[in-house]
Amino acid sequence: MEVCIIKVGRKIKEKESKIYSYHDVKYDDDGWADASKYLPLDFDLVYLKAVDRKEVIRGWHCHNVWDGYKLKDKEKILYWKKDKDESM
Repeated sequence: MEVCIIKVGRKIKEKESKIYSYHDVKYDDDGWADASKYLPLDFDLVYLKAVDRKEVIRGWHCHNVWDGYKLKDKEKILYWKKDKDESM
């Protein structure tokens, strides 16, 4: 079964006319989005929660990878949260 990940700023299928926004993302009560279901717009700076990490770090998503100054190679991201001060 293929899991469909919604990426902000993209269409799920080419034939669709809807482009997804941050308003389409489902967040938990604390404002975190599940990274296995939703991805932010490319290069938007977001807060990240990763496996085996207690602290929250900042980073971004681009194409098919997560990146950031403190992010280790191939580190698994569980959740992300948009900075409220950033424009949507």
